[in-house]
Amino acid sequence: MILTKNITVRIKPIAIVLITSCALSLSCSARSKLFATWKEPAAPPGPFSKVAAIALARDEATRQVAEDEFVRRLGNNTEGVSSYSILTEAEEGDVEKVVAKLRAAGVDAVAVMRLIEEENSVAYDPGSFYRPSYSFNSYYGGVWSAYHDPGYLTTEIAVRIETALYSLGGTKEELVWTGYSETLDPKSAQVVIDDVTRLVVRELQLEKILR
Repeated sequence: MILTKNITVRIKPIAIVLITSCALSLSCSARSKLFATWKEPAAPPGPFSKVAAIALARDEATRQVAEDEFVRRLGNNTEGVSSYSILTEAEEGDVEKVVAKLRAAGVDAVAVMRLIEEENSVAYDPGSFYRPSYSFNSYYGGVWSAYHDPGYLTTEIAVRIETALYSLGGTKEELVWTGYSETLDPKSAQVVIDDVTRLVVRELQLEKILR
């Protein structure tokens, strides 16, 4: 019994963590979006009544914050539960025990969140740019100023999260929905968590998977 299904998505996974330290020191504001989603055409009819949140993170505090925030976003229409309140550390790596414990708790769907990529990009801005003009005076004056006006480097960090929702209501675990989010230049792990859970839960509600 495994919680997997093949999906063709051109994304390079790199680590099972939620957020890493290099994204925590930025002070600029984040921009988040869902850039790819997939829904199983033959998915069990929703909405689900009780959803468990699992955040795969090496840092236990980050994991708990992410799971609690996902549950909070569900609101009053859908019951939610954080996996850390159900599963022991010894059980977390045993998929048979995970499924059994979740089902015993009345869970009929589980959302799994994980970081798949953190990309750092550096761009050079040369400052002013001039093309040759008919007038030497205007051209030389412009390029001289541009040459003495140094360019600068800009750095951007893109944090990409995968969220997969599985149905546990039947006799087998089935993938219902997958979403991929991107957050640019987050100033903290909390910013990523807030944005991703908000975007994902809203999309699941629009798809009638959640109430």
